[in-house]
Parts: sequence; structure tokens; C-alpha cells
Amino acid sequence: MTANRVSSRFIVGIATLMFLILSLPAMARPFVSNVANLCLARFALRQTGVCGWEGSSLTAALLGDAVCGSFQGGATGWTAQNEIVLNADELQYREGKLRELTPEQIASGDYSFEKYIVLTSNYGTSIALDIPVGVYQLELHGKHDRPGPVYLNVYAGRKPIGTLEFARDDDSWESKCLFLLPMHWPEDDEEKPQLEIRMRFVNDGGEQGSRDAYVAWLRFTPLPLGTAE
Repeated sequence: MTANRVSSRFIVGIATLMFLILSLPAMARPFVSNVANLCLARFALRQTGVCGWEGSSLTAALLGDAVCGSFQGGATGWTAQNEIVLNADELQYREGKLRELTPEQIASGDYSFEKYIVLTSNYGTSIALDIPVGVYQLELHGKHDRPGPVYLNVYAGRKPIGTLEFARDDDSWESKCLFLLPMHWPEDDEEKPQLEIRMRFVNDGGEQGSRDAYVAWLRFTPLPLGTAE
């Protein structure tokens, strides 16, 4: 079987899967969408070769689970200074509202931020980045607003990265992670195409209309690469 035929079948399979996802009830879509992205990501990672990740941590990061992956060992040329952290006031939030913690909340020391963005149903926020094509852990710090759950779809341009679910229903804050992969960059001829990361609150405000999505900061951490087998 030729490589082109395999590639064509893979593309048809993904298109069929996306059609089935759109046919599902709204509450079931985030999980199935993330599983689809997991399959795509694992395929891409086999081509790129990400080293230093345990299987369980890798799956957790790809599925946007509560526990973000952790590095297992070092990598040549990688340091913590390569991380990019973007606070709420650095994001574009034309559709949202920028809020600040109260002085009492800041003084408590319980928060890793002072400002955050509030998004109502179907509203989003975005950021344009000029970073090298690669594999990154995308970490978003958000709130488990009530009534839960809160679903945030994350895109690179128009390409879906995954769905983050904040479902504790207790007003606590937590970091959730997904993977940003080379396939998410724009398919341009430019040497360093600009990447637009978009986040959209996809469910509604609940029965009382009081449920919103909250974004405090984003962190992009480049992952060590190895040689694909």
C-alpha cells in the first residue's frame, strides 16, 4: 500500500470522525473531540519524537486533564527561560471583561495572578504569538465557575487543539494543559508564521445564567524533542 493511499485514508477517517463529533449531543462533544485530538497528536508525535514524557502524563496533557505533564529528565538546549507566560491583560479580550482580584484576595497569597478575563457564553479571547514551530505544552489557568461544568475550546487559528473542562463546581482555580504541535501552525511559506491561539467559552450560562469562563494566564513550555523511531 502506498504512502499516499495511507495518507488519504487517514484524512478520510479524520473527516468522518469530525462529522460524527458534530452529530453528538453538546455535552458529549468535548470528551470525544479531545480523544480525536489525542489520536492526531500521537500520530504527529511519532513523526516528531517527544522524549522525556511518561505515557500517563502524555495522555493527561493531550486530553486536557487536571494534571499537567511533567518533564522526566533534561534536554539539550532547553531551559525554564524558554517558557512564555502571558497574563490576562496581555490577551485580546474584545468580547470579554478584564477584572482584578480584591486587595484581600491578593493579600491572601492564594492566587498566582492579579487580573483575569471573564467570558460569557460563546465569547472568546486570543493571542498572536511569534514562536518557532515545535511541540509545546499549552497551560491555561482557569476557574471552576458555578454551575459547572465550564468548557473552553482552544484553537490555533481555525485548527482545534482540544477542549478544557472545568467541572468541580466550587469556584476554585486550576491549571489545565493541552499540546501544541507543528500541525497547528499556519501552512504558509513564511519562515516564522505567526500563530494565533484562540479560546472560546462554548457552553451557556446555566439555568440561572450565572456561569462564565475565566482565564487568568497562559503558559507555553517547549518540550524536549528526540529522534523519531
